[in-house]
Amino acid sequence: MIDLRDWSDYVKIEKNGTSKDLPIQLGNTIAVDGYVEGKEIGIITHFHEDHMGYLDDATRYEKILMTGTTKKIAIALKNSRKFRNNFKEMAYGSDTFTTKQGEKITLYDADHIEGSAQVLVEIDNKRILYSGDFCFPSADTPKCDILVLDASHGNSKLFNQKIDKKSIFRSLLDEITQRMWRKKEPILIVASRGTLHEIMDYLDKGNEDSFLVKDIPFISKSDEFVIRDALYGKQDERKYIDISSPEGNRIIRNKSKAIIFQTTLPSATNTDGLYRIMFDRYAAFHKESPFFEKNESLLRVNTLAHSSYDGIIDYVDAVEPTMIITDGSRSGYAESLSVDITTKFGTPALSLPR
Repeated sequence: MIDLRDWSDYVKIEKNGTSKDLPIQLGNTIAVDGYVEGKEIGIITHFHEDHMGYLDDATRYEKILMTGTTKKIAIALKNSRKFRNNFKEMAYGSDTFTTKQGEKITLYDADHIEGSAQVLVEIDNKRILYSGDFCFPSADTPKCDILVLDASHGNSKLFNQKIDKKSIFRSLLDEITQRMWRKKEPILIVASRGTLHEIMDYLDKGNEDSFLVKDIPFISKSDEFVIRDALYGKQDERKYIDISSPEGNRIIRNKSKAIIFQTTLPSATNTDGLYRIMFDRYAAFHKESPFFEKNESLLRVNTLAHSSYDGIIDYVDAVEPTMIITDGSRSGYAESLSVDITTKFGTPALSLPR
């Protein structure tokens, strides 16, 4: 049984001015998804910018651990030898890394986006697990003593939707092919990294019933094509065009047929007035269809890259922690979630930073 009085020896999420998305400090030498002066080992849970944006500082770590997919993306984006030298690729569950102080690190599948990982640190006969961004029940559930828990959807009234991604993508492809046939104009798709590239790959390949003709080009920032190729392999049939290139500008300006992919909605650009398809998680959305606000200028698509509230609760039950810390640097629901968990399980839970 873990001594609850010493939990702070193993987990820290410390305030840093007005900064959000703070590093998760585990054990004695480890910092996850951020840079902490004096730590020896860095870990990147996945390639979203708010978790990987500190890479320029991270070269000061002795080693940076991540999955093979995340490493592939990091190298593709940075393309610098100094990053490769201290990157260490780890497979889910089977690979371990032991620090100089004897901390044993294992990565587990979080099923948030391709290559996303949970982090398990074993030290002093204690098991500390950081969930990272995760989806349950598809995420792994290693048992732990202390759980550091993502609270992104930690509100039962707002985030308890059932999402069927396969159905969403099929409906999306049908919607786009029909609109392209009617309008023959560019369509702008806005989604977060990971989801954006999954959509890009699906629309490129199509399915057994429907497909986009290959003469419809895809337009985006070159970095997004780099990520897409790293995840799914290069393709030669469809034309990929950088959005800042003269050709990209000309296609958008002339409103020629194309699919434009963005990670954020641009403001005051030449994409103004285009038909927009927005992928996001929408609070308190309970419709049977994943689509809403469908009109001639906008289609919202409800997606869920994080666990629902019920999924969070079931995940906590599955990993059987003795102590729970909710990450308050990445979610406004961390404090209320800690209260819910304490009430439901009788297990001590608190939100950090305080």
